[in-house]
Amino acid sequence: MLAQSFNKMAEALQPAETRRQQLLADVRYEPRTPITELPNNIRAIPDEVVEMDKEQMITLFCQSRHLRRLVDHLDELAQADIL
Repeated sequence: MLAQSFNKMAEALQPAETRRQQLLADVRYEPRTPITELPNNIRAIPDEVVEMDKEQMITLFCQSRHLRRLVDHLDELAQADIL
């Protein structure tokens, strides 16, 4: 009886666990392309492809580093969850 109850509980939790894993995967991978492209676009500014003052460039670059660290932390959390 206890084993059956436990198995039912495990089956009921499986869809939620699957959704949680998919959400974490999406959060880890979706922002990678824009985060990677942002510094490349900022580097194009000195070539006068895009006009921006120095303060704006510094702000954007700092924001991109912050976002990259955020994604890296999410990746670490996901790896810890796998173990």
